[in-house]
Amino acid sequence: MVGVTSGGTLDIIPTIDSYISQSSSGATFGTSATLSTSGLTNDNMRTLMKFDFSELLSTVDIISASLFMYHEKSTTAINPINTVIKAQRITNTSWDEHTVTWDNQPAVTATGMTTA
Repeated sequence: MVGVTSGGTLDIIPTIDSYISQSSSGATFGTSATLSTSGLTNDNMRTLMKFDFSELLSTVDIISASLFMYHEKSTTAINPINTVIKAQRITNTSWDEHTVTWDNQPAVTATGMTTA
């Protein structure tokens, strides 16, 4: 979904999103109200988001782009202070929020990866 804000910038929200869990490798979380991440040993979780840029690509020149996400630290996390968040591009766009699992997760690329 694309929305124009004042100043000529565009806000684009994900068309679908989900998270996947290593410890629940066959489960789907596409209907969850929240997105989760975790880097615990044997309990990694990843958040997946898909954006639809098809309307933009033929009508505008993209000068720059920013991704803003907010992370709420768990009060029960083992080490909540040293959480590392990585953003990576998913190279296989055929995944769906209602069927994606840890076991069938789409491939990612490190090209353009950023860490916060």
